[in-house]
Amino acid sequence: VECKVLHGLHPNIAVTLTNIAQIHKHNGNIVESIRTFQQVLVIQRKSLGECHPTVAATLSCIALLQYQNQNFTKALDLYQRALLIRRDVYGDCHLDVASNLNSIGLILFKSGRHELALQSFHRSLTIRQHLLGHDHKDVAILLYNIATIHMERGDDDAALPCYQETLRIERHVLGPNHPDVILTLHHIGFLYQSKGDFDNALLYYQQSYEAQQQCKNNSDNDDDDEDDDDDDDATVPTAQRLDKQELTNFMVQTLQSAASVQFEQGRMDKVMESLTEAAGLLTEAGREGEVEQLRLTMAQLYEMVVRPGRCAPAA
Repeated sequence: VECKVLHGLHPNIAVTLTNIAQIHKHNGNIVESIRTFQQVLVIQRKSLGECHPTVAATLSCIALLQYQNQNFTKALDLYQRALLIRRDVYGDCHLDVASNLNSIGLILFKSGRHELALQSFHRSLTIRQHLLGHDHKDVAILLYNIATIHMERGDDDAALPCYQETLRIERHVLGPNHPDVILTLHHIGFLYQSKGDFDNALLYYQQSYEAQQQCKNNSDNDDDDEDDDDDDDATVPTAQRLDKQELTNFMVQTLQSAASVQFEQGRMDKVMESLTEAAGLLTEAGREGEVEQLRLTMAQLYEMVVRPGRCAPAA
């Protein structure tokens, strides 16, 4: 109707096409969403000009879709074009500029260009800290990204303080049992384990697992309350909405990580306790094949450590 009544460059047509593109994106039809956003882009450029913030926003939408479609080269080019527009319009110290720099950093990281990714993340971090302060969740995101690059490069000493500052902010802003807190705790445990600091590694793995248990309890309680369908309640922690299978996977992984630390400490009784608990979670989830594999591992550990003096059978 709009195409018949309005001229082709009318902003209402661009708005409608944008809504259609978002629906395609929501339905997982990335290719069609990109095609529709490109139609929006043509209208916006002709009606608003090449260097309008709305054009930059649409370029970023297309870039995100290309990123999700693993087209990193196209995504990077689009984000860089959006960044040029936003810097021209807003200057260097603006949240939209910081957002583009973070997105560019993610693509560079995915492409293995770690040094350039770090530079982009640090520029974004500087802007966000200046505009949002040091205790904002978006600052934590940048610190987490920076820490992850350092960890990937094997620079544990650089990664650890970034993860610890991330954890401080996440706990303050998101609460103790948020999925981001759980993941950061796990990463810190892994770094301490890599450094041979087994006591601290176990401490952070245990804190991560305790938060996961709280998430599981919250999820079970939500299932019992069938009348609680208010998903718009902003006070409900995201942790309570974790997918059960993903949560089980992470709980098992954390217990296995703790068991590996306990093995290094020579605490075989604790190793068996951790692995037994992991097997219980898998049993509860109906994953018997994985339970049998875990029990086999436990038996092998028992034979290797608890009964080391047994002779091998004669040939």
